[in-house]
Amino acid sequence: MIQALSAGFSYQSVFYSSQVLGATLAYVSLQSVLPHDSYTMGNEYITKAVKYIYDHFEEKVSLSTLTEVLDVSKSYLSRIFRQTVGTSVNQFILDIKMKQACYYLKDTNLAVHQIASRLGYDDPYYFSRIFKKVVGSSPRVFRKQEKNRL
Repeated sequence: MIQALSAGFSYQSVFYSSQVLGATLAYVSLQSVLPHDSYTMGNEYITKAVKYIYDHFEEKVSLSTLTEVLDVSKSYLSRIFRQTVGTSVNQFILDIKMKQACYYLKDTNLAVHQIASRLGYDDPYYFSRIFKKVVGSSPRVFRKQEKNRL
């Protein structure tokens, strides 16, 4: 987190640091409740997985991608990720992408298809459907509501 912020306080460095802090706090919380030996190996993989997700959120990242990069089995990574972070790998990736999409919609003038492309979605209509399912409104409606709040 310090390394990310030492380059300057850009949105992405602050966003990355806040997410790493959240994952770290979840890990610390679990460490105080669960036996230490069950997470010693998991922490290394979780840290690398979260870092990879943030470094590549503008690409298509999946559980399969992470297991190839980390050279670990899907079942193991899925299990330790859920135990440590409290959600599935795919849900975590989706949450990160949708938070970034909200930022783009609120703070930029990028078109929805440009945002979809920046987040690794080839089909802007699919992106819009996913965004609506997660956020509760379409990207255009979300942007309009955010602009009206100002």
